[in-house]
Amino acid sequence: MIAEGRLEALFGSTTQAGCSVTRPCCNTERAQLVVRTTHGRIMLTSASNFFAFQCVGDQSADCCPFAPGQEVRVRGVIAAPYNGINYQMTDPELCTTRR
Repeated sequence: MIAEGRLEALFGSTTQAGCSVTRPCCNTERAQLVVRTTHGRIMLTSASNFFAFQCVGDQSADCCPFAPGQEVRVRGVIAAPYNGINYQMTDPELCTTRR
């Protein structure tokens, strides 16, 4: 299947460490990358690399493997819904589109 849409980062978890004055940014945000299409959201996953389609760091998107907000095209096999997401796609081919 081929789908087009906007790449989004769904921030879902953060560490709750008690940061010190000398290390104020010790907490880590984690977000799953999804593609928002006209038919719903597709969660992107990798069978061999758990972090391949996750942002891990802070909410600045500097720690994302792909920049959220851009229009993308994904190609792969659609799987069953997962955790409130309409679809999931494992090991997709992903590329940006020009609009």
